[in-house]
Amino acid sequence: MGEGELGLNLVLPEPHHEPEGWVQDIEAVVAFCVHARRELQRDFVIGIASADGRSEDITEIDSESPNVEYIKRFIGIEPPSGDA
Repeated sequence: MGEGELGLNLVLPEPHHEPEGWVQDIEAVVAFCVHARRELQRDFVIGIASADGRSEDITEIDSESPNVEYIKRFIGIEPPSGDA
């Protein structure tokens, strides 16, 4: 991360054991970062974290229109049937 960036790491559920609503939670985190970026004038980095503490950055929230679909694909969320 560069100067002035803040990072958030999401701990992902086990594949095929995702709690109901977790996709909406990710969308809400992205929306929060967009709003906070505007208010704080700081970019955000969203990453994933494993239970053992390892982490990897996914994307930087550096605009008003982050690519939420990219984030979903990166963490393995399948598109709805017919939306390939």
